[in-house]
Amino acid sequence: ADLVPLATIRAQFATSFEPMVFTPGLISPTTQDFIDRGGLVCLWGIPQSDAGALTAYVAERATATDEQQVDAWRAAGYRECPPFLDACFYESETYEVGELWTVHTLVEGFEMNIQAISMSFDPLLVVARAMATSMGYL
Repeated sequence: ADLVPLATIRAQFATSFEPMVFTPGLISPTTQDFIDRGGLVCLWGIPQSDAGALTAYVAERATATDEQQVDAWRAAGYRECPPFLDACFYESETYEVGELWTVHTLVEGFEMNIQAISMSFDPLLVVARAMATSMGYL
């Protein structure tokens, strides 16, 4: 959870967000993919609540080049963000509790994936910028 300052998470989502630990057996395929690539996975949320959570992933990109990764995101139907870092795409799904946004970004050969329920993808971009900054790329 040191990848993004807690103050940044709270400013973008809710002051009640805290760093959380993944529960064994509840790891998603996305989480496993980033772990298998030697990446970092961070989770923040509201304790004892299903109301809010934010997951941030970072690992070396899964493809040989940025262009191949961008092609894969386009083929998956993700929409392109306004220019941000080396590449930025997003997707969203609507659920009963709100809209789940996923932002996919590239920076210096690293893939970052940020997921959260939000009104827009803007707070997720703030988190992505904080991640890139803590990694020393901004």
